[in-house]
Amino acid sequence: LDLTVAGLDLARLWDRQPATTLSGKLSLRGPWLAPDILADLKDASRQVSLQADLGWINPQRERRLQIRQAMLQRGASRMAGKGQLALDGKLDFKLAGDFNRLNPAEFVDIPAGRLSGEFSAEGALRPKPVVALNYRLGDSVFNGETLTGQGRLRLDEQRLADADFWLMLARNRLEARGALGAKNDVLNIMLDWPSLRSLGKEFSGSARGSVRIAGTYADPVLDGQLNLSDLGLPQGIAIKSARLDAHLQQGLQAPLRLNLEAAQASYQSWRLERIQAQVDGSRNQHRGNLSLSVATGAMPRVQLQAELAGALDAAWNWRGSVQQFLAQGPAVLRLN
Repeated sequence: LDLTVAGLDLARLWDRQPATTLSGKLSLRGPWLAPDILADLKDASRQVSLQADLGWINPQRERRLQIRQAMLQRGASRMAGKGQLALDGKLDFKLAGDFNRLNPAEFVDIPAGRLSGEFSAEGALRPKPVVALNYRLGDSVFNGETLTGQGRLRLDEQRLADADFWLMLARNRLEARGALGAKNDVLNIMLDWPSLRSLGKEFSGSARGSVRIAGTYADPVLDGQLNLSDLGLPQGIAIKSARLDAHLQQGLQAPLRLNLEAAQASYQSWRLERIQAQVDGSRNQHRGNLSLSVATGAMPRVQLQAELAGALDAAWNWRGSVQQFLAQGPAVLRLN
């Protein structure tokens, strides 16, 4: 069976699908219950083309789609892959592919690039989702800077395992190694990003930090810090300087300590000249202090201070109360 498609708009068949103008050919070959599927389609509105060769594995016993070859192209960007997908049972899958001269700006609103590399993914969606991922970047450029990276991980609902991945854009580096979710697991994450400008023209400043997380999701040990300097983000967000320190031990009664200090944070017409926040105690009994100095437009400066007390239960639900609140500006508001 050969079908010719001309100007097909999938949005007319399924309203959640973006509008399309598909043209090309579809061919079905073989048994009518498990035919081979050949596709050669183009979307003129998006300047995208798709070639695919699909079939079935053990069609008498299962519904398992075989992707012998699939290739998506737009301009010089190309992505190809093959693998298999189960359409019943565990909904397991196995995919592998590569991409060449992929320009992400042709698909989403981010700076232009030229990405090349390979990837693989294997896992299942039932009875619980589990996936193993591998990637390697080859000769790649993003926003005019050299981009490299390689990694692997395995993830399910209970555990992140065998994580070992890194990404480097010019002098900027993000890496993670270890596991998280079991009693003896340890995950180390390091961020050294001296030039956020590499992400695009709306970014500026630097971000550096590290975190060590050990144990289970429900009861972790955490030790981390993050430093921001001259930060600029899209939508007019800016922070002159900020430092966050976080320390958490295992158990509801173990020590908990958080400390945040920031200066000259702004968003559009709002300006926070100073932010100080501290939490001390344990998960099941702690106190927090917050101090802000806020200015907006022509409005006078307002200083806010608050003291809170509360507790986190084993499920990380927080219950507490405001012990004191003070707002000082054109008027004074005090709550006890």
